[in-house]
Amino acid sequence: MIKQNVVFNLMPGSSFFLGMRDFPPARKIIEKGGICALSTDFNPGTCYCYSLPFIMTVSAIYLKMTAAEILWASTLGGAKALGLEKEIGSIEKGKKADLLVMKVNELSEIPYSMGMNLVRKVIKNGKVVN
Repeated sequence: MIKQNVVFNLMPGSSFFLGMRDFPPARKIIEKGGICALSTDFNPGTCYCYSLPFIMTVSAIYLKMTAAEILWASTLGGAKALGLEKEIGSIEKGKKADLLVMKVNELSEIPYSMGMNLVRKVIKNGKVVN
């Protein structure tokens, strides 16, 4: 699967919510050159959580992902999983300007700040919406 550039869509919130000991093997996938995306699996049966920042925290603790890996998997990784990486997922000329402005001093604060709302502005298609 790694050789075929399959995106592994990891949903660690499901393991957390269900009280499982095993979590998605993000470290193995990354170390073998695989592509990871992170998502919430917002589902009342397996993970009734739509908070991607919480999933980012769970990914740091249980998947042993770095803050940079988590950010990539939550943005460009998700876009790549949907086949939209040329349109969204990163800040590049020609892409849609979908951005969150967060109050952090360094990247590691995002997964470290469990349950806190760090978002100061939401920009969708280049327009401030919040």
